[in-house]
Amino acid sequence: MKKVMVVGRGSSKSWSQLKEIKGELMRKVMIDKIGPAAMYEQLAEECCELAQAALKAARMMRADNPPRKSPKEVYADLNEEVADVWICLRELDLKVDTDIVHYKEERFLNNWHNMMCGEETYVPFEEV
Repeated sequence: MKKVMVVGRGSSKSWSQLKEIKGELMRKVMIDKIGPAAMYEQLAEECCELAQAALKAARMMRADNPPRKSPKEVYADLNEEVADVWICLRELDLKVDTDIVHYKEERFLNNWHNMMCGEETYVPFEEV
């Protein structure tokens, strides 16, 4: 792991530790500057932009009113929007509850299986 000297402190820290410190400081600066409500608004805006990028990718795949961009550009836009959403989630210190993710994956697969087998059984979401 790369070691660097933190100027003025006299101690060395790894590059990843410095990036972690910088990220935490940036988060505090952004939240302090614009406030949590504005950060949630930014998250909502970035989610909308991600949805638009995903729809463009779907249109490109179907060749149904395809965007005037190359596939490479469409996927680059999609990845950029994913990154923007990720940054907002991180800034808000929102973490994924893996128990809920696993439960929802199982529920989704069960519902999909039931639909494919012609069953009308729907498994509703319950708090984990």
